[in-house]
Amino acid sequence: MTRNASQAKEAIVAWDPFSPVPITSGDALALRGSTRIGTTSTGTKCSGPGGSHNNATGLRLYYDATSRTSQFTATISPAASQNLDLHSDGNVCGNTQSTNVTTRTLDGTAPTATAAKCKDSGGVNFAGGNPYAVIGTWSMTVP
Repeated sequence: MTRNASQAKEAIVAWDPFSPVPITSGDALALRGSTRIGTTSTGTKCSGPGGSHNNATGLRLYYDATSRTSQFTATISPAASQNLDLHSDGNVCGNTQSTNVTTRTLDGTAPTATAAKCKDSGGVNFAGGNPYAVIGTWSMTVP
């Protein structure tokens, strides 16, 4: 499926508060992105202008470019809070998701590329329990 990057929408996801998790140098930290059809707090399908979808071919996550950063903020003691950006090797995306990607990583280095990379999820469908479709997993070793 051809997707138009200029029509991509920024999504800001708020994290629910949680207690600190003890980690030590050398531990692996991973962020897995997943998607599904949006629901209300009661589990019913969200409705928006023009209605809502029962299914979709999936979601495309853009990352690793100055125009398309994907990041989250984390505090890894004893350091201060920092933005951790999503990166990967491989090619920038075009009509399909980025190819030749063998490693997806997290680090505190802001992207410098002008062209984005991207990763597609599988299809999503509200029927059958509205299961999550994994987009991808990015990881780092805690310093």
